[in-house]
Amino acid sequence: DMLTYDEVLTAIGVKTEMENNLVFAQLTLEQIAGKCGMNKMKINNLFKILYGDQVNAIAHKIRMQAAVEMLLRGHSILEVGRKVGYGNTSHFARTFFNTFKITPKKYQMSARPHKEKMQKHVMDAEINY
Repeated sequence: DMLTYDEVLTAIGVKTEMENNLVFAQLTLEQIAGKCGMNKMKINNLFKILYGDQVNAIAHKIRMQAAVEMLLRGHSILEVGRKVGYGNTSHFARTFFNTFKITPKKYQMSARPHKEKMQKHVMDAEINY
């Protein structure tokens, strides 16, 4: 089956909405398919072709990337977990660990000094010009 222009635009729109709105990234496949006026198989196939993975896997990646960014900005693990759709902090921590093989707390603690060093390095590089 050839993809239609409208189908491609729909899939791009769904992924963009997930990236811009974490609440949308927490919807079920059924809810997303319903909003697009497509069946679950169709939207999953579109995502597989365009992004190499199904809707739920892409949504998971978007949510975990958002979690990483919030942790780097110093947000609490409780707050980050809630914002990316986990009412239960230990469920969020377990999912984060299963994704990145490090706990959110350890990630936050190890990343912070590295981030400050990187920022200092960038500032030094700018000064040297």
